[in-house]
Amino acid sequence: MHVLRDIVTSSADTQTLVSQLKALTTHIHTLCEMLLSIKKACDPDFFYNFVRPWLGGGTWVFEGEETDTDTLVGSSAAQSPLIQTLDAFLGTSDRTTKSKDLLRSMRTYMSRSHREFLEQLQNGG
Repeated sequence: MHVLRDIVTSSADTQTLVSQLKALTTHIHTLCEMLLSIKKACDPDFFYNFVRPWLGGGTWVFEGEETDTDTLVGSSAAQSPLIQTLDAFLGTSDRTTKSKDLLRSMRTYMSRSHREFLEQLQNGG
């Protein structure tokens, strides 16, 4: 069950529904523009030399911690509650099992409140 599909099938007021979907489209376009504008504010040399090395994931030993190592995945848009919220709301669930498993595993890197919100949204509400 997906929120958008439920709204569409239960809406008796087609004109309002179309208006709201157009507004949603505008908001998604604005969001895309905002996300893409991040590139303009980021110096490529700084990103490549100082940020990118941390995004690759790998095995880490944190000083002052136990001697066990932690293996962390690299940074991914799948870790963003924003992207997964859009997927859940729009019902873009026609993914492979491998892809679904990856998205679920990325939720361990999110705050609990974000994970719970996504679960509730995916369950219809």
